Amino acid sequence: MTPIADIYEKGISTNSLSKTYSVPGIRVGWTASGEEVAGIVRTLRDYTMISCGVLDNALAEHTLRNRNVILERNRSIVKHGLELLSEWEEKEPRVSLVLPKSIPFSFIKLDIKRDVESFCEGLLNETGVLLVPGSRFGVEACARLGYCVSGEILAKGLQAISDYLCNEMSNFQEDS
Repeated sequence: MTPIADIYEKGISTNSLSKTYSVPGIRVGWTASGEEVAGIVRTLRDYTMISCGVLDNALAEHTLRNRNVILERNRSIVKHGLELLSEWEEKEPRVSLVLPKSIPFSFIKLDIKRDVESFCEGLLNETGVLLVPGSRFGVEACARLGYCVSGEILAKGLQAISDYLCNEMSNFQEDS
C-alpha cells in the first residue's frame, strides 16, 4: 500500500514500532510529509520531547536493522491467526465477520441477546478473554478481536468465546 504522503502533497503518514514491529514499549515513531508540515512537527516534538531515551533509541535501531526478519515473523503470525479465525467463524453460528487483510485484528459481529458491552465484560470476567466492544470504535453489535498471538493461545481463546456464546444462549432460553 502506498503511503498517503507519497500520493498527496498535504498527506501525512505516520508509523511507529508499536504494532507493525511488535515493540509497544518503545515509544519511537515517525511521520512523512511535505516540508512545511515536517517543520511544524519537528518544532512541536522539540517542545514536548527533546529526545528519546538511550535504550529506546538502541532498541529501535536494532529493530529496524532486523525489520525484514521481524516483519516476516509478524506476517506469519497474522496469516496463521487469520486462518484460525476463519475456520472458527465458519463453525460458529453466532459469529460473522469480513476477514481483513494483513492486520492483527478484526471486528466480529455477535448474534447475542444483550448489548455487546455487557457481553464483553462478562466474557472477560468469566473466561479471561478480552474482546473490545465495537461501540468503542463506533461499530455497533460487534467486538474487536485481536489474533496476533500464538495459534495455541488463539485457539483456546476462540473456544472460550464459543463456550461463552453457548452458555449465553442457554441462559437466555431459560430466562424466556
